[in-house]
Amino acid sequence: AFAGSNNSTGGQNTCVGRSSGAGNQFGNRNTFIGASSSLVSGDSIDRAIAIGYNAKVGCSNCAVVGGTGMDSVSVGIGISNPTQVLDVNGNAKFRHVPNLAPLNSAFPLYIENDGTLYQYISFSDRRLKDDIKPLKNVLNKLDGIHGYSYYLRNNPNQTEEIGVIAQEIEKEFPQLVFRHEGYMGVNYERLSAILLQAVKEQQVLIMELQHKVELILSQQ
Repeated sequence: AFAGSNNSTGGQNTCVGRSSGAGNQFGNRNTFIGASSSLVSGDSIDRAIAIGYNAKVGCSNCAVVGGTGMDSVSVGIGISNPTQVLDVNGNAKFRHVPNLAPLNSAFPLYIENDGTLYQYISFSDRRLKDDIKPLKNVLNKLDGIHGYSYYLRNNPNQTEEIGVIAQEIEKEFPQLVFRHEGYMGVNYERLSAILLQAVKEQQVLIMELQHKVELILSQQ
């Protein structure tokens, strides 16, 4: 079949390769590059991009590189022989991630796998914040939160992990918990502020006890 052979009323589409864009009949401003690159299903999406043999795109304003299964590809940026789905050699920047927005932001960043994050910096400038209030009564709230060791289910490496339980955190600090596809996660970075305040509150108690002991000893 020729490229874009089934196009009916769609306009401003680019189709390069045998049977590319064959599924598109009514969609506009799409780009299909590679033999058999087309839509996942249906006959109309707009401003979509499919690049590579048998690459299929299923939503408007979306871009897909490579197909699935045997037709999948690894994308390399700054590297000639990528070994991962996305292999970047150099610096990368992610804009509009939750560090500068609420946890329910429309621009989340999810990393759903094992790996090592060497360092990251979160913006914390006072000038970016409103209604700043010190945390209070943190120490008592920590009674219901515990640290655990555990093994992640469906993890082939079966390495022992340590952490907290999101359900326990949610009861006292719901601001630290987010939900994604039915599961719960914890913002460990913000948990450090809770622990810092708890140490400060505990230090106040220690100093009060120390003062009482010194007072008792002075009266003997």
